[in-house]
Amino acid sequence: MYKVLIVDDEYLMRKALRIVITEVEGFEIIGEAESGLEALKLSEELLPDIIFMDIKIPSINGLDVSKTIKKKTPNTSIIVLTAHSDFQYAQMAIQIGVDEYLLKPCSFDKIREILYKYKESHVEKNAHSFELIKHLSENDFEKIYVTIHMVISNIFKQTNNQDVIYRELKGMLSDALDLIPCMDKHYRDNYEKKFQINEGICMDAVLAEFWLFDLVDEVFKQKSIQNYSQLIKVFEYLEDNMKKEVNLQSAATYSEVSLSYLSRLFKKEFGINFTNYISVKKVTKSKKLLKENAMSIADVAFELGYNESSYFCKVFKGIEGITPTQYRENLKK
Repeated sequence: MYKVLIVDDEYLMRKALRIVITEVEGFEIIGEAESGLEALKLSEELLPDIIFMDIKIPSINGLDVSKTIKKKTPNTSIIVLTAHSDFQYAQMAIQIGVDEYLLKPCSFDKIREILYKYKESHVEKNAHSFELIKHLSENDFEKIYVTIHMVISNIFKQTNNQDVIYRELKGMLSDALDLIPCMDKHYRDNYEKKFQINEGICMDAVLAEFWLFDLVDEVFKQKSIQNYSQLIKVFEYLEDNMKKEVNLQSAATYSEVSLSYLSRLFKKEFGINFTNYISVKKVTKSKKLLKENAMSIADVAFELGYNESSYFCKVFKGIEGITPTQYRENLKK
């Protein structure tokens, strides 16, 4: 669902927009504001995809509000609605980068046209993204891990336009969150903030891969917790001890479940065994360290709880197909 924020100090105008927006499938109104200050507050808290913005509103005018929002979240689509046909307003709106500039009274058909146009421009997803969601639905963590690289690589090969990349990633974020059971509006907003897509992610395929892995891992964890609450303690243990030597026995002991039971749960919920899951998690963390730091391979291994760098390299190559040194060299190309 695409999230819409309405900003207008006239009740009847807000009501009219509510009527037409709710008629178009795929859009939900997440908030309404009557002033510029309220609009800025709600925009930051709710992270809307589209904002219908009046110009003449109390405290801060709509154009100044739009300018602030566009600076913070340039991919937010802003539709300016105004009763003033002054060319200066239109010129300022264009300079700010608003997406549409409409004069009141505006027909319902025009609003629908804008919404349909927005939806069409945002549903063209990379073909691999469907495969990603498919594997997420099937609880196949191993296939997901392989697919992540293909998805991101394909997106960045097709375009270097950051807006297009943002839309691709935003679509995957929305689809992935849809798979988490009992996802209400409050939790969804929190997750969208947690996995906010910043400019760096849209510019760097490797960072985008890290972002997507963290998202996928979170979806897997939340889905499995909904099915088996005992896994809450397991994931707490893993989060606190990922830099140590972790095994199935220690996780089972901490979580107060039997070793065989935990083994079956992981295989059922993730499609891979516990040890392989830990290896994938640690290798992903090591890739981040190799990219972001000048640490030696031995130090990276030690940081992740491997006592011998040779064993770490063996695990890394078994998952990535190349050694940590080769991976770091590839990042420089």
